[in-house]
Amino acid sequence: MKIGAVHLTILRFADDIILLGKREDELQMMMHDWNWNKVGLKVNITKTKGMANRPTTIKVEDDLLENVHSYTYFGNLVTIEGNHGKKISRRLGIAWSNFEKLEKYLRLQ
Repeated sequence: MKIGAVHLTILRFADDIILLGKREDELQMMMHDWNWNKVGLKVNITKTKGMANRPTTIKVEDDLLENVHSYTYFGNLVTIEGNHGKKISRRLGIAWSNFEKLEKYLRLQ
């Protein structure tokens, strides 16, 4: 990901990390070279996913990452297509769900 003149390869917030790469071998090398234990992190293979425009075979130790077409990161739906319609639909669903919880307070009696 490029922001201005800076090419980002990792996004971090606490223990939520996104590795960004142009090629599968680049991502595999980042997964292998990053010293997770040194910073006090252990990769949870059930929560760790791979997303690319084609299936990948990225491994964490001996485990193969699950390939996904979308995931939720800090409440935002991220898709390989960049499809914002799904994101908007998801947020509308959450809004309606919250509205329904408050509906009894909003009714005129």
